[in-house]
Amino acid sequence: MRLALDQPLAADKTWLEWLDGDHCLYNPSLEQHTVVADWFADRLKPGSPATGQ
Repeated sequence: MRLALDQPLAADKTWLEWLDGDHCLYNPSLEQHTVVADWFADRLKPGSPATGQ
């Protein structure tokens, strides 16, 4: 699975793993959805390097 993180050329990437989770986001879903939402919010807010604004 680490290949999914290591191969893309983008420098802005994050790997988090929940060892107690079933496939994808099913067990600790609130925590995982919060992490994903925060990741997108940080990159989509005006003034972030990702938006170029």
